Amino acid sequence: MLMRSFEHSFKPEVKRGVAHVVILSGLAVMNLLGSTSVTPLCLAADTAATDADSAAQSTSETSSAQELPDIEAKTYPTKVIRHTQAGTMYLLEITTDELPYVGKILLLKKDDESVAAFRVLKLYDDKNQVAAKKVKTYPNQVAPEAGEDFTAVEKVSDLVTPPQSIEDTADLKELEAAPSAAAPASASDQPAAAPSPNVVPAEESDEPPQPKPVTKPYDAELDAGTSPDPASDPSAGKDEDGSSLAVAVDEIKPIDPHKNWLTAGGGFVTTPLNSGALGFYQASAFVVRYGLTLNNTMLLKGPTAQDSLAIEGSLFFDTINNYASSTSTESYSLMPIVLALRYTISFTQNLGVFFYGGVLQGTVLSAVNESPTTNINNLKATLPAAGGGLIFGIGPNWDARLDIGFDAIAAGLMLRF
Repeated sequence: MLMRSFEHSFKPEVKRGVAHVVILSGLAVMNLLGSTSVTPLCLAADTAATDADSAAQSTSETSSAQELPDIEAKTYPTKVIRHTQAGTMYLLEITTDELPYVGKILLLKKDDESVAAFRVLKLYDDKNQVAAKKVKTYPNQVAPEAGEDFTAVEKVSDLVTPPQSIEDTADLKELEAAPSAAAPASASDQPAAAPSPNVVPAEESDEPPQPKPVTKPYDAELDAGTSPDPASDPSAGKDEDGSSLAVAVDEIKPIDPHKNWLTAGGGFVTTPLNSGALGFYQASAFVVRYGLTLNNTMLLKGPTAQDSLAIEGSLFFDTINNYASSTSTESYSLMPIVLALRYTISFTQNLGVFFYGGVLQGTVLSAVNESPTTNINNLKATLPAAGGGLIFGIGPNWDARLDIGFDAIAAGLMLRF
């Protein structure tokens, strides 16, 4: 390798010197003969030297081009949907059926110029979109804006064939020609296998064995535009603000991605008695509930158990008769209102448990034959609402629901959307 470098470095000068020596020798001979046409010969000397330099430069460029490694990469037509106010998190739309994996680096390019580099943090398969964090903006480039189109380049692997020197070839021949010293003693008793007629022995082959391509984790051409060499850059693996970019696991899809809960059913609601005591599950009622999920995967984030927190309002419609006594004829139409927070644990899309807590506010809609001995304020009392229940899936987005609590016992059908 040293001799080849030496020859490559001095070859232009040798060619230039030889050309000048030849031309100057011709000049001397012509001077002796009395010729005065020396200008064409000088021009010829300069032209020969220039040709030598051009040939050397062409050889150097060809050699440099051959030194570039083979890289396997994917390209994605990409469009910027939006980004955060700080410009650190972007929502990108990939207009292909295949999305990059979480944790991969995407190099956004426009007109063959590198604009910015992003690391994929989350996938939205149903929309062909990815959430990505910006890790680098290139000099003299403006950060991507919503609506812009780019070509995203993702490095898959490097295909590099390590060069084999002359010394390596000689050592291989010596190694393959020598008998194995570590062979067991019983090996001599075994007959030698006949060589295959299609196989050329290593010592007789003129061409050195070609090694298979190997995959390397870092590529100087593609990774230089996205992330520095980890061996030489202590800040590798960190964002522009210095935070870590590691993604531990692939994105886990939520068991229940829906935000809205609508329930209709029936049951029994707790109603204060005329004496002031509580009449648990005293009146039968029709109930309608609506819930809105506030947060998903707060504490439980695994693939088989996830939690959520929702706020839920319930309306009970019931009628109570003979409220003052068994012989009274009054009738009251009531609409108790429950407002509660519900904590749900989903094990699968078809099975979950929940717990809730809140308040029940009694409301009187109408009264018929109201008795003077009736303490109607009892029907307007505020009571605690707390309990739990089960959710069973019975169809796409449809569930059966059972509530058992201090305020009511109820069952119904629930739609999630």
